[in-house]
This record gives sequence, C-alpha cells and structure tokens, in this order.
Amino acid sequence: MKYFRSASSGAVHAYEDDIAVESDDNGVYRFTTAEGLAVDAPSDLVPCDAPATSGQSVESRKRALSAVVQRHLDEVAKGLGYDDMNSAVTYADEPAVRRFQDEGQALRAWRSLVWAACYDLLDRWSKGQLDEPNADELIASLPAFTAPA
Repeated sequence: MKYFRSASSGAVHAYEDDIAVESDDNGVYRFTTAEGLAVDAPSDLVPCDAPATSGQSVESRKRALSAVVQRHLDEVAKGLGYDDMNSAVTYADEPAVRRFQDEGQALRAWRSLVWAACYDLLDRWSKGQLDEPNADELIASLPAFTAPA
C-alpha cells in the first residue's frame, strides 16, 4: 500500500501497490491505474507512513511496513535518476553503458539485502522476539546503499 496524508484535513488515503505514483517538479502527484487511467491528486497530499495499526492484523501491519520499505527502495533509485527500483535493476544486465550497468547491479544486490533484512526483522517481530518497529526504525535497521565508484 501507498499512503498519503491530506495536509488540510489530516485524512490518510491508501492506494494499492498497482497504482503508479508520479510527482512533478512542483510536488503534485499523479496516480495511474494499471489500465492507464490517470488522475492528479489534490495539491495538499503528501506521502506518509502507514496510519496507526491498532485493530489491524499482523499480516496487514507487515504489508504496511513492507510498503514503507518499497517506497524507500524506490526513493534511493530515483535519487540516482531512475523511475523506480524496478526500472533501475533492468540495467544490471545491460553492458552498453558501464555506469548504468554498475548502478543496476549495485541496486539489485542492495535490494536483495534490504528485503532479506526486512523479512528477518518482520519474522522476529511476528514471533514476539522484538517490538513492532515504526517506519523510521525499520528503515534505519536496513542495510545502507553504497553507490558504485
């Protein structure tokens, strides 16, 4: 799930993972369905973490935390100029431009390390071995990305 909060009302809106979210240079978001239907979001919507989890199942909370991790992966890839993580890793096996291949390989390897750490932490949490992490704690516990030289 992708979560957005209205700055004016405080309401949290959730969108399924198959909704593509793009932002222009002014911070205006556009949501596009898998069928290609696009809509501009209200100008006061900003990305946020999953809302409070009271009353939600463990599986639902795991999905919400996993969405936070996916957003983190996508943000790092976007910081290197890619559309998202999925786009970035397509360059891993493309030798035409060495820089893109190196970044794709580094991002692909890092993505695997991140998900392994995330699933391990969520598994330990669901078994009661540690407290439920909030989004910031979860991201802080993950391996950091090191860009290739």
